[in-house]
Amino acid sequence: MKTLILALIAALAAPAALAGGGTVVKLEGKATIERKGAKVIVAESTPVYSGDTLDVADNAAAQVRFEDDSVFVLPGVAKLRVDQFTMPVGNKGGKALYTLVEGGLRTITGRLSKNGQYEIMARVPPFKGPGSGQK
Repeated sequence: MKTLILALIAALAAPAALAGGGTVVKLEGKATIERKGAKVIVAESTPVYSGDTLDVADNAAAQVRFEDDSVFVLPGVAKLRVDQFTMPVGNKGGKALYTLVEGGLRTITGRLSKNGQYEIMARVPPFKGPGSGQK
């Protein structure tokens, strides 16, 4: 009986552990995910979680769809960190916080951009050139 109860608890907890992120839906070329200090080789259907950094290689491209139906396309060389992704629970709004570490991206925003906190931050070096006021 105790084994049955533990099995039921594990079965119910598994979907909750996998919730809160996205999935690589298309991949051309090579990409990795930095996850908790380890590198994971990316393939189509690889999950993407809060805390992950997706690193797309040169001459590659990855498309990620998140639970709120947002879509990111990262052409290589690009790095996107998922700082936090949580779907709304009850009255509490969700959060989608990302940092573009390197390269560029295209996105179609999802439900969290309308009903939650949605931010994409970028680490872009300042432009120093004619007309920029920088020297």
